Amino acid sequence: GDLAVKDSNGEYQLLGRIKEIIIRGGENISPIEIEEILSKLDYVKDVSVVGVPDKDLDEEICAFIILEDGLTISKDTIRTFLTANLARFKIPKYIEFVHEFPCTSSGKVKKFELTNYAIKKLELNL
Repeated sequence: GDLAVKDSNGEYQLLGRIKEIIIRGGENISPIEIEEILSKLDYVKDVSVVGVPDKDLDEEICAFIILEDGLTISKDTIRTFLTANLARFKIPKYIEFVHEFPCTSSGKVKKFELTNYAIKKLELNL
């Protein structure tokens, strides 16, 4: 379900998914469900959840969070909150705090850019 292009150097760039479902170890996970739960936290201004490649489980979950101005929260606190509100297999392995999301001119989050950012930042071995 991944869309990718191969550049002149033979490197692949992930462009996105045909569908927005994350498939982690055979389990289908809806990013929207995780985003809705995280949005309930007072500290969270906006959130976007993407799947990132994983050699063992095919994909892992990465949550990108924009915090409300001037507020801080730990990744452990977020994981504790999610543990009380989601099945264990839906809890993101990666949580990244960002100041903004890459968006299209119409305001839709470019999730493929978040995925590419995570691959580079987290140095995921594919």
